[in-house]
Amino acid sequence: QFLGLFGTALLAIFPKQVLTALVLEPNAPSLAFATPYLRWRALGMVPSLISATGSAAYRGMLNTVTPLKVSLLTNLCNLILDPVLIFTLRQGFVGAAVATAMSEGIGGLIYFRLLLKKQLIRWSKVL
Repeated sequence: QFLGLFGTALLAIFPKQVLTALVLEPNAPSLAFATPYLRWRALGMVPSLISATGSAAYRGMLNTVTPLKVSLLTNLCNLILDPVLIFTLRQGFVGAAVATAMSEGIGGLIYFRLLLKKQLIRWSKVL
C-alpha cells in the first residue's frame, strides 16, 4: 500500500527525472511526450496493484470467471474512453494515459468492493 502510493507520487511529481534516470537521455525528443504520459499513467498504479491482488485472490479460490468479468469490463471502459478522450476531447496521447488510468481505477474499485464483500480485506487493515 505504501509502496504503491510512494511510486505513484514519485512518478506523478517527478516523471521527467525518473525517465531520464532510468530510460531516456535528457535531450531525447520523446521526453516531451513520455513525461505527461507517465504523469497521468502513474495515477493508475495503486488501482492496478489492487486489481492484480484481487485477480490473484479469486484465482486462488479457483474462481476464474470473476477476474475475467472484471478484466472485460475494465478493457471495455478503456475501449470506450480512449477514442472519446483522444479524438473527441482532443487530448491526444495524454487522453490515452487518462483513459487507461481511469479504467484501472474502475477495475481497482470493483476488486476492492468484491474483496470487502468476501471479507478478504478489512477497512481496519486498509486504513
